[in-house]
Amino acid sequence: MTIEVADIKRATRDLRVGGSYRRQLSCAADPPEPSDFVHGGLYFMLWYPDQQNQADQSGLFLVPDSVVFVGKNVDSDEERDTWYFQDTKSFCAFGAYPNNRTEGLEPDNYYGRLYALNQEDLCQIADCQGLIDVLSKCIARRKSSGNSV
Repeated sequence: MTIEVADIKRATRDLRVGGSYRRQLSCAADPPEPSDFVHGGLYFMLWYPDQQNQADQSGLFLVPDSVVFVGKNVDSDEERDTWYFQDTKSFCAFGAYPNNRTEGLEPDNYYGRLYALNQEDLCQIADCQGLIDVLSKCIARRKSSGNSV
C-alpha cells in the first residue's frame, strides 16, 4: 500500500481524529520560519484538546505529535504553497512520502499520517526548542490552575 494524494489527512482547524475525538490546532508561541524547515527534520504538531480556539494559548492538556518535514509543494497540483509533514512512525517504518518503502504492507496495519499545511497553519509546528518552551508554559498554567503536573 502506498500513501496516495487522495488519502492525505489534511490538517484543518477542526481535525477529526480516531473517529470521534476532535482536536483544535494550536499555535506555537514562536514557530519556525517556513524557510527554516529542514527536509527530514524532526518537528512537533501541537494540539490542546481542551482548547476552544486556535489562538487560545490557555490549554492545560498539551498533546504533541512528532512529525518529519518531507518537503514543500510535494504534489504538483497544489494551488498555493503547502508544507508536508509525515508522522515519525510511518517515516521510520516505510520512508519519506512520496517515495516511501511499502513492500509487504497490509492496509489494516498501516496508520501513518501525512499533514499538508498552508502557511497560516504552520504556527502549529514547533521544533525541539519550541516544544520545550510550549511545554514549560503549559506546566506553568497547570500549576497556577491547581492541576497536577
